[in-house]
Amino acid sequence: MSVTLLDLLNTEKPYQLLQKPHNAILESIKQHLSELLNTRQINMPHLQHYGLPDVLTFYSDINTSKQALLMAIQTTVEHYEPRLKNILVELIAQCQESYILRIQIKADLLSGQKVSFHSDFLSGGKITVSSQT
Repeated sequence: MSVTLLDLLNTEKPYQLLQKPHNAILESIKQHLSELLNTRQINMPHLQHYGLPDVLTFYSDINTSKQALLMAIQTTVEHYEPRLKNILVELIAQCQESYILRIQIKADLLSGQKVSFHSDFLSGGKITVSSQT
């Protein structure tokens, strides 16, 4: 379907005319979250605050820095993922032996639909992201 400028100007919610199918949107957001959470701010001096601070510093004292990590994730996602609103980041599991954290990112799409993503913070700093339907 092609959308004309006139169509966009004559609708109350023009973003709805431009939306991709739901699965494509979720996949795109998931890929962007993965890129965003796996990028370290120190590696992006030209784009201030894109990504997370060095996650390995959080692992050095994991018990006291969990809340700081959750806040850093929430702030970063709020700033760099404009397709999400009402973002909530929660710790849902922690494995002491391997220093693995699992977090859940809950949010609303601009359309109002609720979405959820799980992110696993693995030892060594790698982060995986999966969408929950």
